Amino acid sequence: MCGISVIINGIKILEPINKKEDHQNKDIIEEKETTTITTTTTTTTTTTTPTSIVIGDYDKIKNDIESRLINRGPDSIRSKLIEIKCYQKDINKEITITMDLISSVLGLRGPLTIQPLTDSNNGNTFLWNGELFGGYEIGIHDNDTCLLLHLLSNINNKDDGDNEDKIERELVDIILKIKGPFAFLYWQEKKRKLWFGRDVLGRRSLLVNNETIINGKPSLIISSMGSFPNGIDDSVTLPKWDEINTFGLFSIHFPKIIETNEIHFKIHPWDISNVDSLNIGMISLDYDNDNDEEESNIIATPTTTTTTTTTTTTTTTTTTTTTTMNSSIETITTINKEGEEKEKINKNLINPAIKENDEQNIDQLHFYPFGRREKLNIEDEWSQQIFNDYVNGFYKAISDSINVRLNNLPIASLEIPDLIRPPFLPEKPLPLVSRLGILFSGGLDSMVLAAMSDKHMETPEEPIHLINVAFGDDDSPFEEYDKVPDRKAAISGLKELQTIAPNRQWKLIKVNVGTKEMEWAKKIVYQLSYPAITIMDMTICLALWFAGRGEGIIHGEEISHKQPEEKEEKEEGKKPKQQRYMTTCKVLLMGSGADEQLAGYFRHKSSFQRGSWPILQAELNKDFNRIWKRNLGRDDRVLSSNRREPRFPYLDESLISYLNGIELPYICDLSLAQGTGDKRILREVGRKLGLTESTKLIKKAIQFGSRSSKQLNKNVPARITQKCGKEVFSFTTPIYDPLQDPGYEASQKQKLKQKISLEKKEKRNKQKSEKKEKRINFKTQQPQDNENKEVKN
Repeated sequence: MCGISVIINGIKILEPINKKEDHQNKDIIEEKETTTITTTTTTTTTTTTPTSIVIGDYDKIKNDIESRLINRGPDSIRSKLIEIKCYQKDINKEITITMDLISSVLGLRGPLTIQPLTDSNNGNTFLWNGELFGGYEIGIHDNDTCLLLHLLSNINNKDDGDNEDKIERELVDIILKIKGPFAFLYWQEKKRKLWFGRDVLGRRSLLVNNETIINGKPSLIISSMGSFPNGIDDSVTLPKWDEINTFGLFSIHFPKIIETNEIHFKIHPWDISNVDSLNIGMISLDYDNDNDEEESNIIATPTTTTTTTTTTTTTTTTTTTTTTMNSSIETITTINKEGEEKEKINKNLINPAIKENDEQNIDQLHFYPFGRREKLNIEDEWSQQIFNDYVNGFYKAISDSINVRLNNLPIASLEIPDLIRPPFLPEKPLPLVSRLGILFSGGLDSMVLAAMSDKHMETPEEPIHLINVAFGDDDSPFEEYDKVPDRKAAISGLKELQTIAPNRQWKLIKVNVGTKEMEWAKKIVYQLSYPAITIMDMTICLALWFAGRGEGIIHGEEISHKQPEEKEEKEEGKKPKQQRYMTTCKVLLMGSGADEQLAGYFRHKSSFQRGSWPILQAELNKDFNRIWKRNLGRDDRVLSSNRREPRFPYLDESLISYLNGIELPYICDLSLAQGTGDKRILREVGRKLGLTESTKLIKKAIQFGSRSSKQLNKNVPARITQKCGKEVFSFTTPIYDPLQDPGYEASQKQKLKQKISLEKKEKRNKQKSEKKEKRINFKTQQPQDNENKEVKN
């Protein structure tokens, strides 16, 4: 695993020119660029380029990026500065563009390979943040970075007379063949071209900032992590970082002669069959995080950029209507209270035929490497034998996926990673040695991962760490944390695993997060999660970040507050001190992708009820299409910052391809109750592994199962927290103000009524208990009195 970044300084890099539509839409574009947009509270003008902001000098920005990348790759960090000379015609002068390639490395596979890695024969330079799990033959201890640089450098030997498009496609095909997560940067010295991109699922983070001025010059920064040299504060304008989309690869060519101080990047889609169907940029419009009941999502790149200046603290909305050859598209730009713009297309104004066609093209861009599910329903009656065959095939697919992710685990480390610590907990935890950790909720997905991992570890006695996180109050004893839903499921799941694999050293690490620790971590997690910064994102990322740290107490080794304490501590009234441990593993398994493919969310059941299998498949497609932006890039940034590499067995390319070949009725049966028909095929795999009660569990999102949402949104009514998906998190502005809530008084009265009712009930129960105890004492006392009378007589 690595952290990679490039800082390009001295030239403006623009969106690609859509050659096919450029001539047709020339008049329309000119008309749009001269249109004035008005709103009631802001003055708005349309420009063709975004407004740049100055965030610091070069050294300050580079140092900040390096300080963030080092946690992704603590074993080494290096940079390589490349100077590119171009003759700029409009000023009749040669200019120098600098390109600083930066990489940090966490050694996991083969000998440690320092990056950036340069081919000594041709000067090509490669920065690789990924894992080669398939696609090319490679030994389990061989280095994939060296292999891929060799394959890519061979393209450089092609004769210049060859067709350039054909050569570029050859490079795309080399990358497309890779099975495994990745993000990369690749500099072709001879061709003066920088390539970059992510895997089609977006399992590795790659962000872009194209709106920064450094040392008075336009700049573009691409990085695994966002950079915030001026810190995080609601009053500060933050650098604009966006997820690079996963529709294909990108390249930037630096010609020897340029007209002006501007060049365009180029996109190379995975699927060339519909390359002209969509106007694809480097990023896409935001998805509606909370609106999971929408029937469709449109991904597009705006042709113009709206720049808005405002000092108001309320939300402002600007509406721009653009007429195209096929439809009228309304783009709504919302300025929230932090001054950030969010754009989305008003889908009601899009021609339905165009809309459906675009959605199919977008689906194809994502499903291209795996093949889409074509059979939504079964032709004949449902067959138990066919279902059993599919279960066996899925069992093998999961087994193969986990095997390839575990057969090259690094040697177990005896030391814990050097992670940032809160000032009030300076004492480091003891190391708990293992090569593998599993983010463990005790639910179906993580239980299957744990049970299957047991079959693929080299020795049956080798420890596997099950990491479970729970949130609560600072003064709560561990018994209170054990009442959190995910903790209860994890303890129950541990017993199941100990039953089916009694020789395995299962260690349940209970990560208990109090309010003080959560408050300390909020700014750290916010910067890692960015640009995913809704309240819902924060509740998820806080849980992931603390789980990824792997620091807690061991189940079964706790010191109970009810146990007798040492005399001195008892006299002083001190609580017993729990021994904290931290896992030394460098690899974490995570269950991401199971719900999106197997209909695990409640909204999937709602979709099925609305329109049976076609509507359900459309919902699954939507989830899968947005997983790169909504989940995986964010989760990679958060988890990798703890110097551990997350791996996602349910997102293995071969496993996805296998599932897409199965008719939906054999994947799930959403006419059945939850906990039965949802993820039905995975439940059967769990039973095949020997699991019992965990195969009946209902999906509970991590923020609710761990109670991170409850802890972050304390004293906030449920009706408010349900809207967390679209509310941007703020450090200063609370999500809820009871003084502004018309229902607050009624709510408080209801709570008081419930409290009084509960107190009365407890009082009655106590009285009943006392009466029962008196009767028991009376009955036991009577025989004793009779005995005493007999003795006297």
